[in-house]
Amino acid sequence: MSDAVKLWDAVWNAVEADRLDDLDDLFADDVTFRTSSAEGVGRDYAKGVLTRHRQSYPDLNREVVEMVEAGDGRSLVVELFFNGTHKGALRHPNGDTIEPTDRSLRWRAFDKITVSDGRITSWCAMFDRLALLQQLS
Repeated sequence: MSDAVKLWDAVWNAVEADRLDDLDDLFADDVTFRTSSAEGVGRDYAKGVLTRHRQSYPDLNREVVEMVEAGDGRSLVVELFFNGTHKGALRHPNGDTIEPTDRSLRWRAFDKITVSDGRITSWCAMFDRLALLQQLS
């Protein structure tokens, strides 16, 4: 198993198990972290995004559809589905909030990561915002 696969899996294992302090050892200090709606730099930024994700869906779990990794093991793209119950407020970067609905949700996402020296240096997470919003309304 490549470093990219091990690190990606370790991140989601930590999020799903609510061991968010484990994330400190998985991201580079200057990691670039992009989502469908925002981008930031730094381990604290990445950890903050994933912490909010966990708070919004405390029973979050993932299903991998397909995983493609580079031959050198330094990058990875994963297509997956997330399932979770909307228990926490969802905050949009523009300040809007969707209060908890207690609805069970399922949405498709893609993660692309790059690693170097045993840490994640970039993470790009794109997800089907429309499908998610339709389930919340």
